[in-house]
Amino acid sequence: MMEIFTKLQKDIQKLQKTVEKETNQWMKTAKKELSKKAIEKRRKEIKKMLGETYKDFEPTVQKYLNTVQSTALKASKDFEKKFSGSIAKASTAIKKAGASFQKKKQKAKRKATKKKTATRKKATTKVKAVKKVTKKVAKKKTTKKKAARKTSKRS
Repeated sequence: MMEIFTKLQKDIQKLQKTVEKETNQWMKTAKKELSKKAIEKRRKEIKKMLGETYKDFEPTVQKYLNTVQSTALKASKDFEKKFSGSIAKASTAIKKAGASFQKKKQKAKRKATKKKTATRKKATTKVKAVKKVTKKVAKKKTTKKKAARKTSKRS
């Protein structure tokens, strides 16, 4: 039973760590991709590709880039609002599960030690009883031998 508890605890801890790692990585990449520098870099790449014809399309491209940037920022903020709460809830639920698991594990240990001590006490009482019986038997034998010696000396 203790093995099951320890395996469950390890699985819960692994799950919690992987969820946190993946969340952090995803948030970093999302922020990185949606940053002004990244958008500016892409704009420059497009500008290089278009070359001289870019000047004709510059106002249109600029508007497009501005709308893309603003919608991307809104989307990232919305996403962060939506999932930051659920991620926090999930991590707290995992922590609570770990804590309850620890409590159950401690209770199981206490029960196991109580059972061990009870069986030890029973075993020691049995050993003591056997020792008493053997002492009585040994006493009876010695008293019989003494009595037999006294009778043999008199005769």
